[in-house]
Amino acid sequence: MYDFCVQHDLEYVWAYMWVNWYKKEDWVLWARAANPEKVCLFKMTMLIETHWKVIKRDFLPKFFCPCLDLVTYVIAWKQMLPTFLRL
Repeated sequence: MYDFCVQHDLEYVWAYMWVNWYKKEDWVLWARAANPEKVCLFKMTMLIETHWKVIKRDFLPKFFCPCLDLVTYVIAWKQMLPTFLRL
């Protein structure tokens, strides 16, 4: 990234990257993706799609496209969260 920024005279881009992405706290969050030896065990898209499928099938079966406030209410208060807290 540094070489790319130097070649294209992008000093402000490099400053942004250094401050926001390359500090140690943030580096450990995303730099693992660059290691070809390690494969993530979880596919986040698959987890989110499965979670949404459970919400739609088990808790909102009568709604084709529910409003966000209804979904939030069902997750937090109505049925879903109390169900998972009992597990």
